[in-house]
Amino acid sequence: MLSVGRRFAHALVVFVAFALVALVPSTGRAQLHSDVSLQAGIEKRLLASRGPGVPDAGVGPRLDLRAHFAFFPFIRLGGYGAFAFAPQAGEGRTMGSLGVHAKIVSPFPRTDSFSLWLGFGAGYARTFVSGPSSPAGGYVEVPVGIGAGYKVRKPLTIFGEVQSIFGVGHHGSAYAGGGGNDGVMLAFSLGLLVDL
Repeated sequence: MLSVGRRFAHALVVFVAFALVALVPSTGRAQLHSDVSLQAGIEKRLLASRGPGVPDAGVGPRLDLRAHFAFFPFIRLGGYGAFAFAPQAGEGRTMGSLGVHAKIVSPFPRTDSFSLWLGFGAGYARTFVSGPSSPAGGYVEVPVGIGAGYKVRKPLTIFGEVQSIFGVGHHGSAYAGGGGNDGVMLAFSLGLLVDL
């Protein structure tokens, strides 16, 4: 099951990369800029539709990998992959997701070293709950975040980001029986961005 998911994820990343490059006019490809970032932090899930006596999820780690292409001066489009774990009553929820992501860089205040941005996207998250029956499920997620970066030296930027991830369309055994839907996730992370 996981190998099928990994193959699907790999195929999706390759497809998105080729599609983005194909959309750029041939005269503009030489001027195409891109960035790749890795960020790690903490996430708190606020579970909705919990049954009586079902505890909320605790704070756990989150890891995001993103890549963008700069099609316009302040707009970058690309994709993301994320991994998160949330403890819950001695067990836990492990989540992996893939999706498309956009970043709008604010022109003010912006210097050679400092930048602010708004990020948002849409993707699919797969969830596995630890326990005797190991239920699984999935949902559509919509991440929205605000970030700030400081360029240490070209091409390296360190940054911080606060984001909310909204989950809709939950399905599967992980979300049956009042276990709680991953309705809203709040995350804070620090990361390193390489601007190419």
